[in-house]
Amino acid sequence: MSQQEEVRNFFNNTAAEYGAKYHTKDFYYKYFFRQRLHAATQNQDLNNKTILDIGAGTGGLYDYLLAQHKNVNFYATDLSDKMLKQSKIPFERQFVGKCFEVGLPNITYDFIFMLGVTSYMTQEELFTNLNYIKNHLGNSGRAIISFTNRASLDFIIRSFIKFFLRPLRISNKVMGQSFRIYAYRRKEITKLLEENFAIKNITLINQTVFPFCLFFKKTSIRFARLIEKYFTGWLRLFFSSDFVVTIQKNSDRV
Repeated sequence: MSQQEEVRNFFNNTAAEYGAKYHTKDFYYKYFFRQRLHAATQNQDLNNKTILDIGAGTGGLYDYLLAQHKNVNFYATDLSDKMLKQSKIPFERQFVGKCFEVGLPNITYDFIFMLGVTSYMTQEELFTNLNYIKNHLGNSGRAIISFTNRASLDFIIRSFIKFFLRPLRISNKVMGQSFRIYAYRRKEITKLLEENFAIKNITLINQTVFPFCLFFKKTSIRFARLIEKYFTGWLRLFFSSDFVVTIQKNSDRV
């Protein structure tokens, strides 16, 4: 079974509980989910803009934007049809599959988001998605993409534990799955993106450490806030399990 098929099956099987986990059920997951949405949208004028969300899931970004803006011209793709069915995104704006294969309108977008999904993409698929973004992003548009931080303490610990959990095949946990998690160092992503884009901003997010975060959720949030407020440089990078990159087309390539 391919990476794509394994990822799709996993999210189809967990779709019913996914939305509740990140929106209402668990204050810990909700905190970090909203932190990512805030980092991805802060200082961006999104009202009346045409937006594409690659890997929209249960529509968390759509809900977040709709609560703040009167008009959102929103399109969404996801490998999992059951995840999209859990969302409030209008059905005619939902496209199941990869953005470069599903027949999206041949338009340019003011904003393209790809949040929380590069971790499940092979490097070849990531390159293809970036090429799609390059060809469909407006000249003054922006793309906002999140990546798993390979240099973080959280990723190092999770990778070690995942090796032992994988044979158990825990059905509703990513760590119990056989598909690979792709992570990158910040320098790797900078080098990759600068070939076709101008990097406007990199924001470190998700200052959490597994498995400490599972047992001490309130303390984990306080710890994250402490890191955000006081930690800089390599220490902040070490304790941040993800980062969000905002990019534009290179002016000399427009």
